[in-house]
Amino acid sequence: MNFFKQLFAISLIALYAIMVSCGNKDNNPSPADQFIRKMTVGNWKITEFKDSGNIATANYNGYFFMFNPDGSIMASNGLNAFSGSWNLITNPSDGDDDKLDELDLEIKFNQENEFDNLTLVWDILYENQNRFDLGIENDSNESLRFEKL
Repeated sequence: MNFFKQLFAISLIALYAIMVSCGNKDNNPSPADQFIRKMTVGNWKITEFKDSGNIATANYNGYFFMFNPDGSIMASNGLNAFSGSWNLITNPSDGDDDKLDELDLEIKFNQENEFDNLTLVWDILYENQNRFDLGIENDSNESLRFEKL
């Protein structure tokens, strides 16, 4: 009987240790995890796009974008749909990867059309619940803004 009491006590301690170690992970998600959670919920539209210094936002009027958790992206206007992929890249320049400015968003569209202009590795410049701004470091001629629909 003493053996079963010891086994029960050890099992309780092990279960407690597992619960404590698993519970702490979600309390403080990294900026990358937070960004992915926001980006992969709902649909987005482009409200500003500057390509080589030229405003080209109108090329994407009527399109909504869906960033899927599996790394795929779809742009659709109800008649036409274009697919591609996205990838979040962590580039810690100072050894600290818990900052938004250390994240890049790679967008790839395989078609040779206006969506090809979005195919780039973008710096994430700003984000909140309803918007994220992308750009190229030290290049004010390239910018992209998505806003939640």
